Amino acid sequence: MTNTSSKIGNHSADDQDDSEDVEPDPRHTVLDNYLSSGIDEEPSSLLNQSSSLGPSSCFMRLLQKQNLSPLLDSIRAILSSNREDEVISGELAEIIGFDEIDLVMDILQDRSTVAQELERLGSKEQFAHHLSQEEARRRMEKSFKENAARPLFSGTAEYEEVIVPPAKTVPPKASERLLPGKTDVAMLTILRVIDQHRSNSLDYSNVDIRVQLRSSIQKNAFKIIYVAPMKALASEIVRKLSDMQMTKAEIAQTQIIVTTPEKWDVVTRKPTGEGELAASLKLLIIDEVHLLNEERGAVIETIVARTLRQVSTYSHVVESSQSVIRIVGLSATLPNYMDVADFLCVSKYKGLFYFDSSFRPVPLEQHFLGIKGKAGSPQSKKNLDYVTYLKVSELVAQGHQVMVFVHARKDTVKSALALKETALAEGKSDDFSCEDHPQYAMFRRSIGESRNKEMKQLFDHGFGIHHAGMLRSDRNMMERMFEARAIKVLCCTATLAWGVNLPAHAVIIKGTQVYDSSKGSFVDLSVLDVLQVFGRAGRPGLESSGEGYICTTEDKLTHYLDAVTSQIPIESKFQGGLLDSLNAEIALGTVANINDAVRWLGYTYLFVRMRKNPFIYGVAREAASDDPQLGNKRHELVTFAAQKLADVRMIAFDRSTGAFTITDLGRIAAKYYIRYSSIEIFNKEFRQRMTEADVLGMLSMSTEFDQIQVRESEATELELLKERIPCDVKGGADSSQGKVNILLQGAISRETVEDFALVSDMAYAMQNGGRIVRALLEIAISKKWANVTAVLMGISKAIEKRLWPFDQPLKQFDLKADIFYGLQQWADDWSPAQLANLSAAELGKLVHLNERHGQALLDATKQFPAVTITYDLRPLGPDVLKISTRVKRVFSWSAKIHGTAEPFWLWIEDYQGLLILQLAHLIFRQVTDVLNVDFVISVPNGIPPPSVTIRYVSDRWMGAEDEVPIPLDSLVMPAASTSNTPLLHLPLLPTSSVIKDPFIAKAISRRVDHFNAIQTQTYWSIVNTQCNTLLCAPVGSGKSTLAHILIWQVLQ
Repeated sequence: MTNTSSKIGNHSADDQDDSEDVEPDPRHTVLDNYLSSGIDEEPSSLLNQSSSLGPSSCFMRLLQKQNLSPLLDSIRAILSSNREDEVISGELAEIIGFDEIDLVMDILQDRSTVAQELERLGSKEQFAHHLSQEEARRRMEKSFKENAARPLFSGTAEYEEVIVPPAKTVPPKASERLLPGKTDVAMLTILRVIDQHRSNSLDYSNVDIRVQLRSSIQKNAFKIIYVAPMKALASEIVRKLSDMQMTKAEIAQTQIIVTTPEKWDVVTRKPTGEGELAASLKLLIIDEVHLLNEERGAVIETIVARTLRQVSTYSHVVESSQSVIRIVGLSATLPNYMDVADFLCVSKYKGLFYFDSSFRPVPLEQHFLGIKGKAGSPQSKKNLDYVTYLKVSELVAQGHQVMVFVHARKDTVKSALALKETALAEGKSDDFSCEDHPQYAMFRRSIGESRNKEMKQLFDHGFGIHHAGMLRSDRNMMERMFEARAIKVLCCTATLAWGVNLPAHAVIIKGTQVYDSSKGSFVDLSVLDVLQVFGRAGRPGLESSGEGYICTTEDKLTHYLDAVTSQIPIESKFQGGLLDSLNAEIALGTVANINDAVRWLGYTYLFVRMRKNPFIYGVAREAASDDPQLGNKRHELVTFAAQKLADVRMIAFDRSTGAFTITDLGRIAAKYYIRYSSIEIFNKEFRQRMTEADVLGMLSMSTEFDQIQVRESEATELELLKERIPCDVKGGADSSQGKVNILLQGAISRETVEDFALVSDMAYAMQNGGRIVRALLEIAISKKWANVTAVLMGISKAIEKRLWPFDQPLKQFDLKADIFYGLQQWADDWSPAQLANLSAAELGKLVHLNERHGQALLDATKQFPAVTITYDLRPLGPDVLKISTRVKRVFSWSAKIHGTAEPFWLWIEDYQGLLILQLAHLIFRQVTDVLNVDFVISVPNGIPPPSVTIRYVSDRWMGAEDEVPIPLDSLVMPAASTSNTPLLHLPLLPTSSVIKDPFIAKAISRRVDHFNAIQTQTYWSIVNTQCNTLLCAPVGSGKSTLAHILIWQVLQ
């Protein structure tokens, strides 16, 4: 089944399948059969019982449609129901066909009459045919077909099996060209957008048509975004377009961008910079849109709602430019496609396409196996292993390839080894061997270069493994080997089904219990995952059939049989991500109050499903009927979410007006994609003074790492790694937080791990750790916490450079290993500045090498970003001090090493090192030698503190930092002035009575009714005397107003 939702008519094979149950003569219409039924009474007389003018025209048009006989009862039941026309119109269009939408509308206009005529037609046909010989024969044939289509039950002592035969396929038309899949349908929409943005027509007489095409495309006029749910799937799409990682400049020059939902969410959260991509967006393609049913579905709802609101908000711009943002949704497993079409704002009559399993290019036979034995018991596990082997060996013996899907990385190796051992024990190992493959020797050499011992061992016996914990090169090798049929059985995780288009004749799902880290327990494998895996069965163009097996416990057999065959509607998971999504919209400025939030929620799939299935979302029957648009429920949801955000200080929420204001904390969370639950933890753990161990401990508690779980098989290696890292880990390696902490420190220390699952977890921890630390750094800066800001800057660079703050800073240069070894052995305590004072010969001798090595080391020390800082103290008043700072560059610039800019931080901190008094972010460029910065700080009560400190920290280089203490003990601040004119307590003068000139009085009174206290006290002296006057007062005291009055007075 494929569902393509775009700016997404509906073609269904249901009517075709149903009509074939009673094979009518294709040369006759229903009307012909009706009129030749052999009943004495004339058809017109029967029909006239309901209408004096005879049967309605739309009724006669309905009877003229071929192959509609089996569907007339369904149409009659729909028309006779008490549902409104708007509700049943879609169902009628599905049955009759969207190409007959005019007939559907006519039937609805004459609904009661058509229903009565169909009722009388049904009773007449039953009377005429129920006892006829022909009808009896047809009933028997229909019964036989129904029995053949029913699931076939069988079983043994180990399992019970239910077989669902493949659906009867719809043969392609003779002129129809089959495309490989739904992705290629998306490519057609991409080509359409490109064609819409060409500047001129093509001259086909010119042979070089490709040059014309390239030059005619207006490349800056459009952007196309292809959203793929997983990185693996995104990589597959990118391979069809271009394989590259892009910088911001490259993104600006690119027309088609393949990304994950989370990355596109981050990009569109920014009003400027990358966020400008959304302004030129013309086509948004969302692959695997049925993931709305998963936890990550909340992100898909967020980006679609943001896109739809963008179109709605700037509709006048869209209309003037005659341009729209088109949304295309793709799915292979989407039961309630009408709901998703509503969510994507798809026309049900022009843009919705639905194809059921009868359109599958390779028919699929489904096997449901209920493994006997108590769930989780050793006997049940033993039966599961044996049944899996039984089915695999049968399929391999028939010459087929098989994929065995398991739900944990370690189970891929366990299952492959178990299958191999059982095959050896039963003497069937030759069936699995691929030694006669023509490319076997070449693949054998390739796999010999891998570090994965299990993979090499299994390959010799015809087995392979594939999971996300393996190196990308190893995964690619397994994919190539399986595609080339150099291995017969591939044990893998569901990542392969979602991310890589690698079909096999048969797929087997081994077990249905999946560990859910968010719940801390095992849950049932989702039906969407089952359908996605089954979608990999069958090799289009190579085989005429496919087989899908699901092995579950006996008590779950009925559940999966019903769920897969009936396909339960997908629901929204947006409530789980409502807090983060609302915060992002407030930070972006698209939601400013409760009313905006209520309207925003109306663009989500949650709103669509709340109206269709209110009880699941906590909406009472009375509330749903009294408030069809669920305004009260939406108001309740956004109010609750806003209050939760306000409680953790991510927003300011005024309950009286409903207004939202983003705070620094909320803005940072939205910018760095930090979850609300993580902000809760940071609020509790963040302190003014923290060590590196404290920061790493807090970082590891972030909920972004929830998916990293402790595995028993990793305990020994984690303990060994824990002994080699520098910072203490609270709780050890027994918790998820402890494991993350150990992996982060191990990665910074450049330690290697053997377990491939740990390799993947370490990469994930480093990738997300850098982002979260940057967020924590900005939070610390917003709070002006000096100590923890410096520590976080060090940790941020440590993760990026994989280098500790106490390591030799020169390790950031590309020097030979001998030089680093010499530095570590004989000059580890020397700073780059100290080394820079030596000659090349002295440096070579210091590290026990020659002068050539010393010169390389000297060049590195000269290029290490260092500065000298000088300052001047300039009191500006009794309680204000200006610190004029001069930062001079003292390193040699290299474009290869430094690029175009070297950013750094410069701040003044208090004498305790806790608070940042003032901060600046500065940039050195190649032409910059000196930067001058003025800091102005307050001196409360005119008493300066013992000292302050100027701190310099490079934004990129570990160890490139300096501090300059500024003693203030001997600083003498100016005394507070005692010459101020005392302000008298006088009644404020009304301008209308004081100013005698009516013109001036009228002009002044428009702005000021009464003079302020300073104006009242000085008015007489300034306006009515000839004395020279000096008036000194703060800004906004009304000095200019008095001067204007004086000027008008003189002119008069």
